[in-house]
Amino acid sequence: MLADYSAPDMTTSPLRIAWIGILCLTFSPMAQASNGDDDFRLDVVPHKPFAQGTKTFEFQGSYTTPIRFSVEEFATASVGVGYYVFDNHSLTLFAQGFHVNQAFGESTDAGAVFVLGRSILYTVDKFSFYIDGGGGYSWANSAVPIGGTTYNINARAGLGLAYRLADDTYLTGGVRYFHLSNGHIHGSEKNPSIDGIEYYVGVMFAFH
Repeated sequence: MLADYSAPDMTTSPLRIAWIGILCLTFSPMAQASNGDDDFRLDVVPHKPFAQGTKTFEFQGSYTTPIRFSVEEFATASVGVGYYVFDNHSLTLFAQGFHVNQAFGESTDAGAVFVLGRSILYTVDKFSFYIDGGGGYSWANSAVPIGGTTYNINARAGLGLAYRLADDTYLTGGVRYFHLSNGHIHGSEKNPSIDGIEYYVGVMFAFH
């Protein structure tokens, strides 16, 4: 005579299903970890290239051509350290040195400190598109522009692109509007201004 196991099976099947579910949940993360692909693990946050807390070290070289009524040209070298205060939003402090070609052979050299804010708008594959802008203070060996003062306030704003060369190394480049004046500190008569378009290229290193 065959034994009837139908009644016990029906009463214990929910418990068996529960145990199977617990075992699946237990061993599933271990199987995923063995794959070595963190992007698909439930316990690992996907890597963000410009996440909050990221630090940067950056070099830039630029050329500024005059527009409107300006005639001065700028060649600038910059080095800066930055920090992402939020995801995709950073502040960078730059130290700058630049040479100014002015009329009548009165060219001069100058230095500046500059704070630049940057917002990453869109990242696709190795490319990141951003806007940036900021202001700073400069000191020159002689008046810039001619008839102005040796110290000035300068401002920049524009568009840029970062291309990822390696995991945390980026080639940057873009174009910015550039303005320099002393802010009417000595009145409008002593405040000739400079406007230009700045083209720049640089290298940026990120530290997470």
